Amino acid sequence: MKGGDTLKYYQPFKVEDAEQVCFLGLNVKEKEITAASDAVFAIVVVAFVVTAIIILAILFFIIQGVVKEMNKGVSAMQNIAQGDGHSRKERRHHQVA
Repeated sequence: MKGGDTLKYYQPFKVEDAEQVCFLGLNVKEKEITAASDAVFAIVVVAFVVTAIIILAILFFIIQGVVKEMNKGVSAMQNIAQGDGHSRKERRHHQVA
């Protein structure tokens, strides 16, 4: 069918004490029913992607800061392993005094 599928629903009912059974019919295009849920789904997907990007950016900066501090510690450990018992800052302090 052109323009999308049409959903049809029929419900029998009686009016008070009448002997006849009447039917109430409803014909609705499927796109009209799903339009709101499609819009909500699109909004949720966009919100998820934006949130994921923000969280990843925050984690990147946190991890970058931690790695910088760890590299300072590695550098100090390398100095100690090469025989320098003191870091350069401590040697300068001892020389000045």
